[in-house]
Amino acid sequence: MDMKKLTTLLAGALVIGLLGTACSQNPDKALEEAYKSIIGGDFSGIEDPDYQSEMTMLYEVDHKDKGETWQYVLEDFNKDGQDELFIKLDSSYNSALFAYESEELVPIYVDDVEGNCFIEPLKEGRLLETYDYWTAPTQTIFTLDDQDQRVTHNQYFTMTAENLKEYNSQYESLVDSVYGNHPQDNYYFSQVGDQVKLLTPEEWEAVQEQIESDKISEDQWLSIK
Repeated sequence: MDMKKLTTLLAGALVIGLLGTACSQNPDKALEEAYKSIIGGDFSGIEDPDYQSEMTMLYEVDHKDKGETWQYVLEDFNKDGQDELFIKLDSSYNSALFAYESEELVPIYVDDVEGNCFIEPLKEGRLLETYDYWTAPTQTIFTLDDQDQRVTHNQYFTMTAENLKEYNSQYESLVDSVYGNHPQDNYYFSQVGDQVKLLTPEEWEAVQEQIESDKISEDQWLSIK
């Protein structure tokens, strides 16, 4: 090979190498572009075809046709050093959460099914899941690990005296040890791991006030057009 061709090949290899290095050193730009595509209604970058078609359907039917307001917030929920994209798909309970990993858009979840179960983002990268069943409404505060798996921190739930007796007899001894022969209409509990604690109505109210104050404020949400 003559020196001219060798020099040209080396120069080309150097340019490609520099471009590759620049891209690998600027992951925030790629993440930004990936999330912009979703915010702009382009879901072709989602790696899973089922989630891709589901998001497209939700965008076209609920957001465009029905006029549901979509909002989003960026937050590092799995503590990997870069933000995930949380989308509120309507004003009540539907939502979706996406990560950008290994140069791909990865859906952590898309929840558009159960109206009595919904997830909301909290401050400091935490999430709140509410299961609003009539027997024992439950609130679970959790985070995500580096594999995007849930790590539960606290659970809070309530039940009536009737439901306690009929469905949740495992808590009766705890209730009896506190209230004895003075039953209440409603009981309030917190749980960390296997440890269950009975809360007073005042303690429950304080927990609810704290959860409300920990929710992402309205001025932090950005609208998707």
